[in-house]
Amino acid sequence: MRQFVYRQWPFLLPFAILWLAMGVVQLFYAQSDIIISINNNWNPFSDYLFKYSTHLGDSIFIFAVALLTLLYSFRRALLIMLSYLIAGMIVQICKNFIFSDIQRPWYTMAKVAPWLHKVEGVQMYQNGSFPSGHTTSAFALFAMLAFMSRTPWLKALYLVPAAMVGYSRMYLLQHFMIDVYVGSMLGVVSSVLLNYYIEKYWEAHPKAWHQKGLLT
Repeated sequence: MRQFVYRQWPFLLPFAILWLAMGVVQLFYAQSDIIISINNNWNPFSDYLFKYSTHLGDSIFIFAVALLTLLYSFRRALLIMLSYLIAGMIVQICKNFIFSDIQRPWYTMAKVAPWLHKVEGVQMYQNGSFPSGHTTSAFALFAMLAFMSRTPWLKALYLVPAAMVGYSRMYLLQHFMIDVYVGSMLGVVSSVLLNYYIEKYWEAHPKAWHQKGLLT
């Protein structure tokens, strides 16, 4: 595991710094204050950007990436889908059985801050705020893609779209920072464990299909 972490430091180190920074912010500011601060900085360009970039955490986008990867590598496509399914299963258990009564920011704050800006065309939900499913899926996907890359700067770059999805969930009043905070860790941890242990197993038990895709 130590060697794996060392190889993946271009992604894991910036993520750790970002995650710790978010933790510090939550020590000094209430969840509602963080949402209000983000919401106060809305503008038409950000509305458009985050309305659509949030879909990078959708199941449809992740399936599309997995199918594209399938053309070149069965093994990598399987890793992408497994990370999404395992992380998603944990999120759905939390949302539907453990924290099902935790409400979304726009609903929780409707009476104390009715002036909050809502992006037109974005469907608003009432419950199931913790943790953020889109954030979990996005970090699981882009962390896995980073681990598959051999280029250090590209590994680091994969953090950008994942972080954008997390921020979009707060900007769109869908989640509090704690939802995004936990979701991002769930996504990264699921990809780390899957990549490390499954790749280790496959190295010990190589199969012909490991090096193939639909086009090879």
